[in-house]
Amino acid sequence: MARNIFEIELTPDYRDQTFRQWLSENGYRAVEFHDGEFEVNLHYGANAIYHNLKERKGYTTYYKESLAQSLLVFEIQIQAGRMLGECYSPLMIFGFFRKELAFKKNASLMAPYLKKGFADMEDLKNTLGA
Repeated sequence: MARNIFEIELTPDYRDQTFRQWLSENGYRAVEFHDGEFEVNLHYGANAIYHNLKERKGYTTYYKESLAQSLLVFEIQIQAGRMLGECYSPLMIFGFFRKELAFKKNASLMAPYLKKGFADMEDLKNTLGA
């Protein structure tokens, strides 16, 4: 499992509204799991790209569609004045083998969505004062 992991010490004046506004402004939506799973098909011309996410206990999951019909995923847990986050882009190989790719500052030309995810992660950390 390749993921980016971050932790933000939330200031006493932290407002959940700031976090929710950032999500909305950047196109992220909360995942609504059914029986612990979430499935989405993204259409690219005549083709559909299938993504599957698994629910993690104690975390709230957010996602958005990115470049090349990829998903950018943030799993967030807030407790004791800290925000714990894990983020990645899921990849289904042959429709059944699940792999997770970490966001990268200098991603290859074949994976520009990983660069976009990294930029989003850094922007979130800056917005919340990390």
